[in-house]
Amino acid sequence: MPKNSETGDYKVQGLLKDSEGQILASDFAEFHFVKGEGVSLAPEFTHTLSPETLTNQDVTISVTLKDDRGYTEISLMSAEKTVQENGIYEFDYTYKDKQGADRSGTYKVTVSNIDKQGPKIEYDAVTVMYDAVSTDVESAVRGALTVTDNVTADCEVEITVPEDLRQYEGGTADVKVSAEDAAGNVTEKPVQINVEPMPLTIGQLTGTRQGTTDTFDLSAVLTATGGETIKETGFVWGVMQRPTLSLNNGSAATSSPVTVENGTLTAEAEDIAEGVTYYLRAYAETEDTVYYSEQTTFGIDAKSYGTFSIKNNGNNTFTVTRTGGTDGMQNVSFRTVNGSAVGSTHFEHQSGTLTFNEGETEKTISVTEYGVNAEYNGAVSTGYSNANRTYEVELYRVEGGGSLGTETRAARTMTGNTSVDGGIYDWQTINGPQGETRRGTLTSMDWDGRMAQQQRLQKRQSL
Repeated sequence: MPKNSETGDYKVQGLLKDSEGQILASDFAEFHFVKGEGVSLAPEFTHTLSPETLTNQDVTISVTLKDDRGYTEISLMSAEKTVQENGIYEFDYTYKDKQGADRSGTYKVTVSNIDKQGPKIEYDAVTVMYDAVSTDVESAVRGALTVTDNVTADCEVEITVPEDLRQYEGGTADVKVSAEDAAGNVTEKPVQINVEPMPLTIGQLTGTRQGTTDTFDLSAVLTATGGETIKETGFVWGVMQRPTLSLNNGSAATSSPVTVENGTLTAEAEDIAEGVTYYLRAYAETEDTVYYSEQTTFGIDAKSYGTFSIKNNGNNTFTVTRTGGTDGMQNVSFRTVNGSAVGSTHFEHQSGTLTFNEGETEKTISVTEYGVNAEYNGAVSTGYSNANRTYEVELYRVEGGGSLGTETRAARTMTGNTSVDGGIYDWQTINGPQGETRRGTLTSMDWDGRMAQQQRLQKRQSL
C-alpha cells in the first residue's frame, strides 16, 4: 500500500481461486500502518504534551502504551521528557516478539508549540505638540509602530503616555510600549517622541498710570519661550492698532532680555498725551523674528472700546463678546468660511456687520443649515454622506476704536443623520458578471432633511 496512506489498523485478506473463480482457500493478516513509514510490527504508543497549547514554557512529553499488539515484556527506556525547544524527540523501547525474540524500537514525538521569543517592536519618528492629549499621543505612536512576531500574526499592544508632556516641551519624552504574543512573551520598549514646544507667547499685558503723571508702568509675562534664543524684549505703543518696532508712537526695551518661561517684562512709557487711546503690545526679538503679544489699550482719560471674540454654542448659533471696555459704538464685520461643509449647499453663506452700541457686550449670529446630506447643485449622488461637516464664522474687522481678540474664528460641526425612513427609497445592487440583483431599502437618510433638499431644488429650478 502507498506510504502516504493514513495511519491506522489494517486487515488484508488473501483468496485462493481455481480457474473457474471458485474460492479454494482464504487467509488474512492484520497490521498497524504508520503514514510515511510503512507497516509497524511493534507495539503502538501514544503521548501527551503538557502544556499542549502554544506556550513560552518548557513542555513535558509523556509516552504511554496504547496497544501491545500481542507482544510481551514491553519496556520504555524513559516514559517522560521535559524539553526546552521545538524538535523531534525519540523514546527507545524494548519488547519480545511473538516468537519470544528480543526486539527494540523508537517512538518519535514532534514538539512544535514552544515559543520563547518575544515580539519585535520597531517605530518611525513621532512628533507631537506640547499640549497634545494622551489619546492623541497614543494614536500617533500606535500609527508609527511595527510589531512583528515569529509565530503569531497579532500581538496585544499597550501604550503608556507620560501624564504631562509640558515638562518635555522642546525635547523628547519616552512612551512605554508593551507587546505580548499568543504564547505570553512580552517585549517592552521605550518609544522616544519629539515634543514640539509651545510657540513663543507673551501674555498678561498691562499699562498702569503712575499716580497723576503722564508715565505708565508697563508689564507682561513671557508665558512660553518656544525654544527660541531671545535677544531683546520690550514694549511698543501707538495711536494706530497693532504697533510694531518699525511703526509706533513709542517703544521701550526691558533693562535686560527676559529669556525664561514665566519671566516678567517691565518698562515705562513716558509723555503719554491726555485723552488719547494708545494700543500697547509687548515683543520678544530672536535672531530672525520679532514676536508680539496681543494688544491692549491704555491712556489718560482715554476711551476703552473693548476687544471682540467669537465662540460657537454647539449648534448653528455663534456668540460675539466684547470685553475690556464698552465705550462708543463699534461695528464688527463677520463672514462664514467653508470647511468640509460648503456654503449654499450645507449652510447659507452669511456676511455682515454687528453694531455694538455703547455699553453693549454681546451679540448672536445665527446661520441657516441644510444638513450634511444636502445635494450640491441638485446632484442626487452628492447627498449620500453621513460624515460630519464643519464650517467657521470669522470676525475680520472692527471699526470705532475697538480691536479683535485672540479668538477671531469659531468652528461649527454639523453631525450626520442617524434616523431613517427607509420606506421612501428603493435600491438595487448588481453583483458580478452573473447580474445577481438584491433589493432593499436605504436606512440612513432623514425624511425631513430630504424634503427640505427637494424644496430648495424646486425653488432653484423655478428661478
